Amino acid sequence: MGDRGLLGRALDLQRLTLDRGDEAGDPGHAAEALAVWIRDHVDRPLLVGPDEESRQWIVDVAAHAQAPYVVLSKVRHDDGTVEVTAPDLWEHREQTPVVVDDIVSSARTMLATVKALAAALETSPFLAV
Repeated sequence: MGDRGLLGRALDLQRLTLDRGDEAGDPGHAAEALAVWIRDHVDRPLLVGPDEESRQWIVDVAAHAQAPYVVLSKVRHDDGTVEVTAPDLWEHREQTPVVVDDIVSSARTMLATVKALAAALETSPFLAV
């Protein structure tokens, strides 16, 4: 499972989405499919939710992936400023963060999440939306 960069990761996730067929609208089935992809492609995954709103997705995917998860804290200061903070992640320093959220609109939350994880874990995360 070498590091293929974000583009290779995105293409794999896009293929997973396209292969869903008629079950694509089932959130439970999507969580299972995403969990299988994570188990098959990510060594020692740590599922990460950028905020409390993502907890429902993280818990479901983590249960199917049999992986630990954390939920970060987000404060939106205004339309253009988002602050995301991570708890102490020392116990997860050997794991690969996989950020899971249901939507990316402006990408400010994802960008702040990636920055918070990079500071806390010194590794680049996978992104799954």
